[in-house]
Amino acid sequence: MDYQVYGEGEAKLAWLDQDIEIESADETADQGAVRLMQDIHERIVAGHFPVGHLKFLLNGNEQFSFTSTSGPE
Repeated sequence: MDYQVYGEGEAKLAWLDQDIEIESADETADQGAVRLMQDIHERIVAGHFPVGHLKFLLNGNEQFSFTSTSGPE
């Protein structure tokens, strides 16, 4: 692997690391969070945005991963 080329490509990528908290009075926050993750993915696909990998971590341990051509993994 040519690490110089890899590093130059990586430098052109945008990264977003964000923590958010979703709460609900009726204990459906997890369901709302999953719907939010799916909606974000659907909008990225519909907008044809060049996102290679989208990853969410729910409650600190359950991982949801999307690629530009797939659904949740």
